[in-house]
Amino acid sequence: LDALLEYTIPKNIFEKHIISFKVGDVYELEKLSKRFVEMGYSREDIAEGPGQFAIRGGILDIFSPNYENPLRIEFFDNEVDSVREFDSYSQRSLDRLDTAEVILVYEAVVSNDDRKRMAAELKRRLQAQKRKKNPDEYAIETLEGDIERINERGYFPSVDKYASLLYGYIPSIADYFTDEDMVFIVDPKRISERGKTFEWEKGEAVSELKLKGVISGAKDEFYRDYQKMAAELSQKRLIALEVLTHTRNDFKFRRL
Repeated sequence: LDALLEYTIPKNIFEKHIISFKVGDVYELEKLSKRFVEMGYSREDIAEGPGQFAIRGGILDIFSPNYENPLRIEFFDNEVDSVREFDSYSQRSLDRLDTAEVILVYEAVVSNDDRKRMAAELKRRLQAQKRKKNPDEYAIETLEGDIERINERGYFPSVDKYASLLYGYIPSIADYFTDEDMVFIVDPKRISERGKTFEWEKGEAVSELKLKGVISGAKDEFYRDYQKMAAELSQKRLIALEVLTHTRNDFKFRRL
């Protein structure tokens, strides 16, 4: 349940940033390098862990999170000559692949337009904080630092606190489900209790961070509303497994 209520990257943005490789494809390595950095990868001398890539001559090594091993893509000029997995410890090539897909590392992808829009909103919040009779100096310092980080590189580790500002809502894994997907809920009563506990825990954490000035007083969202999620799942092909049929929970069933 926690994973459903936490934010993730919207499905359309996730799919937009998938890069596929197969023999014969043509890419410019320097342009690819810039795209990888935007997707959350760091350029290293050797790609040893997820989220890293390395370029040596016409060889691209990249460790995408959707593979157990990193990928080694060899180029002849700008054309893909071979695609393989390789062992990150020994650096030896493994199985040849027909095709491979590199996905995002970040769950918050900040475009140039997003960067300008978010920086403008944070500047507005900063000015509002400074105009207060008793301005919070730590909040001012935090906002100034966040504005600088957004302007410089868009992404920074705590940018997730601005997820609803970035996307306009809190995107969830549930958004990836289709009407044809079947959702199983094991012990709905326990899920309902966890939903209420989750919101209380998050609410306490957010209140404390706002008090400390880490989070501004703006009406940002930080997680998906549990009751709305329960109602949304109830509209899908939902199957609940529970011992007692008369226990009350937050899901609506058409039949037992």
